[in-house]
Amino acid sequence: MKYLKKYKLFESKKWYDDLLDKMKSEFHQFISNMDKEKDETKEAFKLIVQSAKGEKELTDAEKKQIGDQMKDVLKTVGLTAASVLPGGTIYFLIIKLLKLEKFTLPSSFLTEGFVLNEASSVVLNNIEDIFREIEDLGFKVEYNRGRVGEVTRIYIELYDVYGFNDELRPVSYIPGQEIVLALQHLISYVGQDYDIEIETICDSQCIDYLSSKSEDGLIENDARIIGEYKEPIDYIKIVISNK
Repeated sequence: MKYLKKYKLFESKKWYDDLLDKMKSEFHQFISNMDKEKDETKEAFKLIVQSAKGEKELTDAEKKQIGDQMKDVLKTVGLTAASVLPGGTIYFLIIKLLKLEKFTLPSSFLTEGFVLNEASSVVLNNIEDIFREIEDLGFKVEYNRGRVGEVTRIYIELYDVYGFNDELRPVSYIPGQEIVLALQHLISYVGQDYDIEIETICDSQCIDYLSSKSEDGLIENDARIIGEYKEPIDYIKIVISNK
C-alpha cells in the first residue's frame, strides 16, 4: 500500500517538477561527488552520458541497474527523495538533467587531463551563437568537451515529448537550409585554426563524413550535401579539435 501511494505521488507533475528542480540545483555537486566514487560507479555514470548522447543503447535492465548504482551518490547531496525511486526512474531523471545541462561535465569524466583553455572558451561561446537559431527551431544543440585535444563535440538532435512524465524521445529529421547555413558558418569560422569533422548518423551508422583532415580539406560548400538528403537522419555529430 505504501508503495502504491509513493508511486501515485510520483505521478503528480508538481512533485515531479519539484524533484527535478531540486536535482538540478544539486547537479554540479552530484557530479563533483561522483568523482570521489568507486570506479564501477564512475563507469556506470559514463554509460549514462554515452546513452544521453546517443552513442550507446542500453536495455531496460541495464538502465535499472545503473540507476540503482546512482542511489548512494544522490544521498550524499541530500537527494534522498530521489534515491528511493526505482533505478529505471533515476536513470531517466539523470538523462533529463544531462540534456538540460548540455553535458557540462568535469573533464575527468571525458578526458585525461584536458582543460578547456581561454582561447577555446572564446571559440566555444562563438560557436554557441552560430547555432542559437537552430535551437530556436526546436532542435537540441548539445556540447561537451570531447576527448583529449578536442575543443568540443556538438550534437544536433530533434526531440519529441511523450508519456505522462513528458519524457523526451529523439526523432529523425531531414536537415533544412538553416542547419546547412549554420554548418557553413561554422566551417568558415573554425576552419583556419582548428580541425573540424562532421558526421551524419542514421541507425547508428555514419552516412556522410566531412573532414578538414581529408586530402581535399573541407570548404563551406561541402555542407550543401547535408541539405540534399531525401531520407531523415537521427543526428549530426561535429568534432572540433586542435590542429
